[in-house]
Order: sequence, then structure tokens, then C-alpha cells
Amino acid sequence: MLTEEINRTLNDPTASYWLKETILAAMKRDPVDAAKDAEVLSLLLNSRATAMLRGDRRRALYSAGGEFTE
Repeated sequence: MLTEEINRTLNDPTASYWLKETILAAMKRDPVDAAKDAEVLSLLLNSRATAMLRGDRRRALYSAGGEFTE
């Protein structure tokens, strides 16, 4: 079942290139480490998206020349 879901996502033309590359990279890693990192990334990105939607620029990170600032 998991293999089917992964293959479906990798072959989905609407799935982003970033998502597909991230899945492929994660599959080469220790699954527990990859899952923990994915959870942290999800929390960070969700917090950023929420802050941006609320217009809270102080909490949303912005990239400036490869470095992130508040």
C-alpha cells in the first residue's frame, strides 16, 4: 500500500517537482530520521504559512540572499 501511494505521488503530474525530489531523497535515508525531519519541516512551514496568511510579517521568514530574516 505504501509503495502504491509513493508511486502514485511520484507519477502524479500535479505533484510538485520539490515534493517528488524530497520523497526520493527521503527514501535513501534512515526512515525514522527522515520522518522526524519531515515532522519538523511540516511544523515550520505550517507556522510560516499561518503567519503569512495573518499578515504577521514578524513571524513569517523571508529569504534575503540565502539567509532568512524575520
